[in-house]
Amino acid sequence: MKIIDFSIKRPVTVSMIAVAVIIFGMVSAYRLPINLFPAISYPALSIETKYNGAAPLEVENLITKYMNS
Repeated sequence: MKIIDFSIKRPVTVSMIAVAVIIFGMVSAYRLPINLFPAISYPALSIETKYNGAAPLEVENLITKYMNS
């Protein structure tokens, strides 16, 4: 009950403490380094199909098979 009595007797003091806490929170949030989009490198896979004497279209149609997930 001491906090309630103190708040009722001294509303200006409690208001100033609340404003100070809000200001400190805003300053802290402003200075906090937040990286919302970190640098991400996605893995890559490359497959090369070699068929001597064949045209690229033939390799694509006859050898390479596309897999749709």
